[in-house]
Amino acid sequence: MILSLLFALASVTTAIDVFELNAPKIFAKFAADQLEEKGHAVLSDGSLRDPMMLSNTLKEVNKFYPSTHDFSYTLGNVQGRTSLAPGIHKIGGAPKQVLVSGHSEAAYLSLSPRFLLFSCLKPSESGGETPIYNIKELEQTYLETDAGRQMWSDVYNQGVVYVRNDVSRDNQGLAPAWENVGYPFWQDRFQNMTRSEIVDMLESKGMIAYFDDQDTLHSEWHFGGLRPHPDSGEMVWMNQLYAMNGRYWRQHLDQTILSLPLDARPLSSRIGSLDRSRQLTEEEYQIMDQAHFTVQETFDWEEGRVLFVDNFIYQHGRLPYEGERRCVVGWGPPTHFDDEFVAKPSFEEAPSGITCELQRRITANYFSPKAFDLTNIV
Repeated sequence: MILSLLFALASVTTAIDVFELNAPKIFAKFAADQLEEKGHAVLSDGSLRDPMMLSNTLKEVNKFYPSTHDFSYTLGNVQGRTSLAPGIHKIGGAPKQVLVSGHSEAAYLSLSPRFLLFSCLKPSESGGETPIYNIKELEQTYLETDAGRQMWSDVYNQGVVYVRNDVSRDNQGLAPAWENVGYPFWQDRFQNMTRSEIVDMLESKGMIAYFDDQDTLHSEWHFGGLRPHPDSGEMVWMNQLYAMNGRYWRQHLDQTILSLPLDARPLSSRIGSLDRSRQLTEEEYQIMDQAHFTVQETFDWEEGRVLFVDNFIYQHGRLPYEGERRCVVGWGPPTHFDDEFVAKPSFEEAPSGITCELQRRITANYFSPKAFDLTNIV
């Protein structure tokens, strides 16, 4: 009797809805909201120590930023960037004692990631933080001096030229230095290609390319210095004039490289176009260097922490460190310079009376580089 009554009561009881907890979706929603509000987000959870959890979270965040492009970021030029999980790669590159200068990811390519993910599976004993730099604050700092305003105006009007030198593995004088700083030889970048085929291919992409008398492959390519933010259309200082300048190699303390002119070092940058460009002055370089020091934001890495960064609001870098450090990077869907928010007006010169508030940035000229895709070759 009692058992029958219990069965009857159970048959009329309203079931409680059960919702499955999906951690990657929860992490992704928080990250996307913070990216929209602040331009960066920091998450901390023990489960994020797992590269597959990072991968699944990255996949969910990507859904907030649809893209029609397939981002093919060449990893072969940076030693140690192997995949740990879909979309999650080891961070390699610069020696531990070197400060990786602030930069927007792949600003020297046609495609630039919408956002970036960073996490340290094993933080270093000391140092090794991933600093971020608010781009608008950097620009405001540049515009506080006459030299900085002139630099900004020149970049705004003329764009930036990137210079690369890939030495031959047979060059006994230069090859050890290139190997020391982690840059490949041209034979490794362009396997099974002749010199003439390499030059023809690079020139077909709109680049200047040639082999010099030491069998070093010298190449130059050009991009505008500012791009519009994909959401707001606000013009952004989107280049690697600072991070890829030849003065960067001072930190590596390799006398072979430092004995070379700026344009003969592994990487360098100039202001202007392929037809006419100029070196960055020492004063201009120091203005940018000091600006990055001034606006730097950072936190201590711990296992399970993840940093998301809007690539069009913040630059990023890496501080020197000691001990072992195992960190990873992932990137969101790319934007192409021709697909971004605003049409490019045809201004001949920068607007007069540029102020620190950048009142005219949205209507500023966006220099449109010749359309070529360097994604798979740079």
